Amino acid sequence: MLILEEHNRNKDQHPPQVGLDCDGFKMGERGTPGPVKDSSIIKMHHCPFCPYTTPSKTSLTNHIRTHTGEKPYCYNLKRHIFIHIGEKPFACAHCQYRATQKGALKFHVLSHHSA
Repeated sequence: MLILEEHNRNKDQHPPQVGLDCDGFKMGERGTPGPVKDSSIIKMHHCPFCPYTTPSKTSLTNHIRTHTGEKPYCYNLKRHIFIHIGEKPFACAHCQYRATQKGALKFHVLSHHSA
């Protein structure tokens, strides 16, 4: 018990320890990780077409698409729009059921019309 009392008395005499851990994160009081990265360690990603910079690789990838015109989600958007406009281009051959997506029609056929 004497050792515990000595420890508690001494911990209040030491100043908080603030520094960087091995991953470059700032350490808070008593060595607990803080949520902020040291700005001198953050890697910046640069656009090859313009002066744009960002610490996020994903943001840079999305930004570069504004220069290249790449639209990787075009098919998903067209498929999604069917939900909002009410168009159901996929019709069941066995009944009046119609669907906005091919996968929904396949599920319908398997669950309602298979033996």
